[in-house]
Amino acid sequence: MKRHSKWAAVILGVILLFVLILGSNVFSSHAKNWKLPTGTGRAAVAIGNNHGVILASDGSLWTWGETGDGWHVLGLGSNVRTQACLRRIGLETNWVNIAVGGSLTLALKSDGTIWAWGANYHGQLGDGSMASDQATPVRSVPGTDWKQVATSGVHTVALKRDGTLWS
Repeated sequence: MKRHSKWAAVILGVILLFVLILGSNVFSSHAKNWKLPTGTGRAAVAIGNNHGVILASDGSLWTWGETGDGWHVLGLGSNVRTQACLRRIGLETNWVNIAVGGSLTLALKSDGTIWAWGANYHGQLGDGSMASDQATPVRSVPGTDWKQVATSGVHTVALKRDGTLWS
């Protein structure tokens, strides 16, 4: 079942990437409902095991999927376990980079701060808490000089503007 969920998430991610890139009638005459907000930033799509996150070009974050293995990877709060269509995470429009793993999600703001949500059973959120799970974005590691985030499984890394890599 998990294998099918992963492929479904990948296929949905590819379709949504086409919508981001083409911005045209990809699905039907009602495709305008699928268009994300636009801006001058770089749009991106990140796919995890059971969920995906889109960074729209206006700097907003959007999510869909399910909370695989119970971890709150969607960033929509503890009462949302499945999100079949795109839903916005918060109201901020200053996100610039995203990374999605199987059990957590990371996002970087334009002010150089890292935010995280999902599983924290090995401290991978980087917020210093002992909580095993975080359902909404929380400030992660200290500092405002982060450039890029990445994650896979329970491992997270981030690149600082000075070129140093942290794990």
